[in-house]
Amino acid sequence: MPPAQETYLTAACPRLFIARLDSYGEFLTRYPSNGGEVAAFIDSGSNAIFFLDSGTTGIPTCSDSAYSDFYCPNSTLNLSVQLQDTYGSTPVTANFSVANAEGLFAANNYSNVAFDDLGGPSAAPQSGTTDMGTYFDWGLPFHFGRNVFTAIEGQATSSGAGPFVAF
Repeated sequence: MPPAQETYLTAACPRLFIARLDSYGEFLTRYPSNGGEVAAFIDSGSNAIFFLDSGTTGIPTCSDSAYSDFYCPNSTLNLSVQLQDTYGSTPVTANFSVANAEGLFAANNYSNVAFDDLGGPSAAPQSGTTDMGTYFDWGLPFHFGRNVFTAIEGQATSSGAGPFVAF
């Protein structure tokens, strides 16, 4: 996005972070905030925030095989990351929480519900600019409590053409 268009969007919404996306629709996430960069994408179709793996995060996965795709820390973790687009924008801090998935599902009688603090390990990337085996899939929980905007590649918006995400 050209600087003039980015300036227009941030002037209209001064606290908005704009991540211009690369050709794979990705931006960068650094976890922990001083850790290594991994490819990331916004995905409201995922029921959790899927990121890295237990070996990297130190967060255990659930022992129950029905929930082994999710993290199960002993208590809810409040985590921070740095987000940045692939074009060198100023990084911003994003906070999120990860609760014990087995506890979340049990407390809701194993019903089909959405959680704002469900997380799990990511798998090998399907696309991307890196050859790292993990990524950040900012799923539905990332959308709770914040406005998330997307601009489709090549489509005009009042803030310029996509692709970008803003929140």
